[in-house]
Amino acid sequence: MRKRLLIVPALAAGVVGFVLLTRRTKGPEIRPAEEVARRVRVVVVAPMTVLPRATGYGVARPGRVWQAVPQVGGRVVEQDPLLKEGNFLKAGTLLVRIDRADYDLAVAQAEAQLRSIQAQRDQLETKEKTLEASLAIEERALELARAEFERVRDLMESGSVSVNERDRQERDFLTQQLRVQEIRNALELIGPDRKTLEATAALDKSKLEKARLDVARTSILAPFDCRIGPVEIEKGQVVQAGQVLFRADGIDASEVAAQFPLVEIRPVLTSGKAPLDLSAGPQAAMARLQLRATVRLHLGDSVREWEAGVTRVEGIDPQTRTIGIVVTVSDPYRRIVPGTAPPLVRGMYVEVTVRAAPRPERLVVPRSALHDGHLYLVGPQNRLVRRRVEIAFAQSHFAVVRSGLAAGERIVLSDLVPAVSGMLLDPVTDDDAWNALRADAAGEPAPR
Repeated sequence: MRKRLLIVPALAAGVVGFVLLTRRTKGPEIRPAEEVARRVRVVVVAPMTVLPRATGYGVARPGRVWQAVPQVGGRVVEQDPLLKEGNFLKAGTLLVRIDRADYDLAVAQAEAQLRSIQAQRDQLETKEKTLEASLAIEERALELARAEFERVRDLMESGSVSVNERDRQERDFLTQQLRVQEIRNALELIGPDRKTLEATAALDKSKLEKARLDVARTSILAPFDCRIGPVEIEKGQVVQAGQVLFRADGIDASEVAAQFPLVEIRPVLTSGKAPLDLSAGPQAAMARLQLRATVRLHLGDSVREWEAGVTRVEGIDPQTRTIGIVVTVSDPYRRIVPGTAPPLVRGMYVEVTVRAAPRPERLVVPRSALHDGHLYLVGPQNRLVRRRVEIAFAQSHFAVVRSGLAAGERIVLSDLVPAVSGMLLDPVTDDDAWNALRADAAGEPAPR
């Protein structure tokens, strides 16, 4: 009982002390929350030169391909020893000769026929001259016969000659008229006979030309400097007209029909000028686009490059949504280094970059800075501004802005999660990113 009474004063003293302590102590100090600026990387927008370009892939092929197909048949009597696949031959080289004996005989026959026609012409000329001389004589005789007939007729009226004499003289006159008419008829037939001979001569001349062509066609020459492909004949073999003997590829130019995505090639083919006038010809239209190309062959740790011209635009593949563009490399066998710098030959799978004319004074932004068509900008008082922009076109790692952006504005490159409009930023200019962007837009190698 006494122990319980001793606890009561102790509890009372504790309560009194707590009350006195709480009255003398101040409450917690309330301070306003401090706003923390988010550090971000930025680039300052400035106009720069843009080189529109697109990259596609295709297989190389010769600019010219020749298939040796004889126009005459016969036995192969001569064949160039270098007519083997892979060899190079100069233009005009005799590659194959076919036996020409039968065709020489056809030439001789046609020439003989023409000589026969010429002999008939000469005979016809002589006949014409003979008939003309005979006609002159017979016409003179006809005049005499007419005069004699008229004299006898006058004498008969006076009773000096008999009727029988007049009739005899009339028969002689008519007979002479018939002779003259026969000669005239013969002369009239000279013209059609001459035309017949001329037509026959023309036909025989064409036969002779055909025979001479056949003789010339027995020799097959290289039409241009070429590289021989597969050869299907041997000396002594009998070949037929229309048979493919071998193939030869021209070495003066190579083509690549590369396929490009429509989205990427559109800014390259857009000239920004009036519509193309195709009436001036396809070559003039392509020249107006001012397109150039680079063909690259990747060789593991090295790359072989050729400059090329854009020759033509092929059709669109609706399945892959790509368009074919043919580029031409001139002199693809120049500067060959075995093992490291091969020529551009048939079947090589290559990369093709097509470039348009440079476009100066364009506003360019990194594609990574775009967020669903919006850019994050550093606004007044370093506050975040989210703005929609219109993109003209995009290439590789950059995009060209058509509207919604002005030179001098600062674009945020850093990822902001979350990105709240008006949030405070601590911008830091990223010179390396700006230099890389400018080099990418101009189509130059990235700075190191």
